[in-house]
Amino acid sequence: FRLLASDIETGTFRYESIEARKELYTERTGRISNIHKYNVLKWDEPSTTIPAHLCKDGLRHIHPDSKQARTITVREAARIQTFPDSFIFFGTNSQKLKQIGNAIPPLFANQIANQILICDKNVYGEKSPSLVYCDVSKSSAKSPSLSKTYQLLQNFMPQNNIQLLLDISS
Repeated sequence: FRLLASDIETGTFRYESIEARKELYTERTGRISNIHKYNVLKWDEPSTTIPAHLCKDGLRHIHPDSKQARTITVREAARIQTFPDSFIFFGTNSQKLKQIGNAIPPLFANQIANQILICDKNVYGEKSPSLVYCDVSKSSAKSPSLSKTYQLLQNFMPQNNIQLLLDISS
C-alpha cells in the first residue's frame, strides 16, 4: 500500500499503468491476474465504484495517504457513497461493506426522488395522485433502519397527495 500511494504522492507514477500494477501484483504474490488488483484512491478525483464485495477486493480501494498504508475503512466507504456519519450499519465489517456496496448512494436516491416529484407535479399539478408503495411484509426483522425510513417517509410525504403504504407490523 505504502509503495503505491507514495508513487502517486511523489509524482513518480511508476505504477500508473494497469500493466505495471499487474506486474507488481505478480511480483508480490506470485500469482498472475488478468485484471489489475491495486488501485490507490486519489484525493482530487472521484472514487472507483464501491462494490458489494469490497471486503474481498480491498486492494482496489487503497487509502491515498502513504503513511497510513491501508485500504479504506467501512466509514470511509460509507462517506464515498454519501452516507452521513450518523448512519449506523449493523453486522460484521464484511456485512457492513456489503450493505454499502449494494446501496444506492443516499444523495443520488434523493436526487432521483426529487426528479420524480417534479415530474409528477408537472403532469398532475399540486393534487397529484402519487402513490408511494413499499412492501416489506416479507421482511424477517424490523430493523432500526427500516423503522427510521418509515418515520422519515411519513414526515416527508404530504398526506393530501401521497398515500404511504408501508407495513412493518408483520
